[in-house]
Amino acid sequence: MYRKDFVYLVQGQRERIAGYLHLADRERADALFLTYDHPLDGAIYFPRSTWAEGRNRLLEAARQQGPYRYYIFSDDDAAFDRGAWQTLEDGLLAVRPAIGVPVVRRTRDTPIRGLSHQVFMANDEQVMAFHDDVVADGLVLPYQTQFDDLHWWATCTVQQTLIQAFYFGSAMQFNHVVVRNECDLRYDDPVEGRETYPDLVRAWLQTQLRALPVDRTRRVGRNKPLALWTTLRFHLGSLGPRPRSHRLPPARVTAQLCPDTLLMAQYRAASSPDGPDGEAARP
Repeated sequence: MYRKDFVYLVQGQRERIAGYLHLADRERADALFLTYDHPLDGAIYFPRSTWAEGRNRLLEAARQQGPYRYYIFSDDDAAFDRGAWQTLEDGLLAVRPAIGVPVVRRTRDTPIRGLSHQVFMANDEQVMAFHDDVVADGLVLPYQTQFDDLHWWATCTVQQTLIQAFYFGSAMQFNHVVVRNECDLRYDDPVEGRETYPDLVRAWLQTQLRALPVDRTRRVGRNKPLALWTTLRFHLGSLGPRPRSHRLPPARVTAQLCPDTLLMAQYRAASSPDGPDGEAARP
């Protein structure tokens, strides 16, 4: 059984995290917080941690006290232009996707009129919900940290690519939930490595995956027919008598991952029946 349906995992600056403490009072959710600049009562203090390290530490803490149906990550400057946390929760329980995200600035042209949700081909990291099955697979989480010295966007690129490689078709965007960053300038400062990290990340991914997924991120607004059809297939696939599982079939993983790679080792460790996250330990 799940401890609760949701756990919120929020990291950021102490003065901003204080505005998210109310998430710990929700009936069907727990909440964990992390600060990197100054300690805060009730929050994990992880000084000088990177964005990816902070999220991984929160995930580790949540799994120690869980499991939860959905792990919802948020940065400390996520603001709703439409919807609310309650709207996101309701959508997740109604649709039960592998991964759920709101509409953000880069995907504002993608929603299909009349659809409350649809598959996504691009996403942002500011608010993301991962089903426990996805966490248990050990591929898109934990976050890769080996590129942190180069640029924090690198780990985002890695995860977004892996989502498209393994969960395209079951990862949903909720069109009635729109989120923006309140601190845009914090992300736009010039950073050394910004120009070179995409090529280095792509080269690394090519050593891990037998074939990279089709990159639709530059045409996300033109792929509405594909999004509509794939969303329909998602719902047709859930009409059977058994509850939907988002665990990846091992044959599919071995067909997509190169052998003797970091990602393969990560997947095998997460899926080991003898390990804390193996099949025998899942609810």
